[in-house]
Amino acid sequence: MTSSLKDLLVSVVVPVFNSEKTLVDCLEALLTQTHRCIEIIAVDDGSIDGSGTILDQYASRDRRLRVLHQANTGVWQARLTAIDLASGQWLAACDSDDLPAERWVEAMLSAAVRERADMVVCAYQRVESLTGRVLAREMTGQADLLQPAHDPVGAAAINSSLCNKLYRTEVVKAALAALGSAIRENPALARPRLMEDMILNAVIVARVGRVGFIDEALYDYLVRPTASMTTLTVTDAQVVADWLLAIRGSLNSTANAAIVDLMAFVHLGVSALDCFVRTARRAEVRDYLRWLRPTLREGFPLYTESARPPLRPTARKLIVARWLYGKGLLPSGLRALALFARLFRREVKW
Repeated sequence: MTSSLKDLLVSVVVPVFNSEKTLVDCLEALLTQTHRCIEIIAVDDGSIDGSGTILDQYASRDRRLRVLHQANTGVWQARLTAIDLASGQWLAACDSDDLPAERWVEAMLSAAVRERADMVVCAYQRVESLTGRVLAREMTGQADLLQPAHDPVGAAAINSSLCNKLYRTEVVKAALAALGSAIRENPALARPRLMEDMILNAVIVARVGRVGFIDEALYDYLVRPTASMTTLTVTDAQVVADWLLAIRGSLNSTANAAIVDLMAFVHLGVSALDCFVRTARRAEVRDYLRWLRPTLREGFPLYTESARPPLRPTARKLIVARWLYGKGLLPSGLRALALFARLFRREVKW
């Protein structure tokens, strides 16, 4: 890494809640990054286990770790608090139960500077927490550069997690300022219980100029036996739709609005529907579809936007899902995928 890159400060935000079993490994992974010029902003969100003590012990040994203790407000507000405190030119996010590779920051920063990108996405692994078995590698085989305004399908097909990405901090803070305006204009917005990462990504991705990619898995996302998406309700989906509509209303470009509309389709029309198909009764799936169809058609009409070449692997999945949805076959297709996953003990994730 050149001397100029070594001097670029990267802020890593880490919301923490009752993570004492995984927190030490996560902190060790962050503090031993090959890019040394980092600040780690950990927000202890009202933990009642030993997480706060662990954070304070590590902070006393390494000044790069900044710790804020607060009453429990949820991961959404904890992450926003950490981002507000960030002072680096670049911003990354890490969950307190995950493991970034030692080159995670360095590789993404190098790519960001090389590509003159506002955002970099690396491949990552989904790892079964109890066994360490790699369930899937995601965001592989992407092209080198993407301009979201010119390729809304490619932009919307980027995975929604914040943790395999590096962002230009000024872009994030400007996007969040716009989000704040959207909130003020929509005071009835409920705080999202699920898909918080996707909502923040929608705010950011709709405003970045260039996105770079790294075809190397630099982050291990640990999959727990239970996940919040298994408790998804129609009300949760309605809250997410309200946030996306507010974000859409804050944009002044049709191309950027198309990104939000396509993200609505990916996450409400596919991921949420997949959750209902796997966990709910068929009558509940029908009820969800009765809500979904007019919501997409009237609120997010640009979800039918055409893809631009080169066609990325994630975009191909989106296009297939959109075709199945149009034919009324998507629920059956998702049921078939769920059956395949059970029979062959493979994780299949949209």
